[in-house]
Amino acid sequence: MKKPSHVIHNGVDLQTFSPSIKDRLPGDFIRLLVVEGSFKGGHERDLFNAVDAAQQLSDLLDQPVELVIAGNAPQAMRDQVKLERKACIR
Repeated sequence: MKKPSHVIHNGVDLQTFSPSIKDRLPGDFIRLLVVEGSFKGGHERDLFNAVDAAQQLSDLLDQPVELVIAGNAPQAMRDQVKLERKACIR
C-alpha cells in the first residue's frame, strides 16, 4: 500500500527572506561566528580556542577575521582575551 509523501527541502526561500543591504556579507574581512550557550562551567578554554582559530585563519589567508560570539562570554574573559591575545570579541 502506497502512502502519499512530500519532499521538504532544507534552506531558505531567498525570494521571501533576503538580507537588507546593510546586512550583506563584508568583502574586506572574514566574519567567523561561534555559537555557544555559555563559556562557563568548563567551557572557558573553548573561547580561547575560537580566538586562536580566528588568528590562524587570518594568518593563513592574510585577511582580517572578525570573531563574533553568540553566547555568554563573561566580561572578565573578554578582557583576558583582549590582553593576552590582542583580539577583540564582538
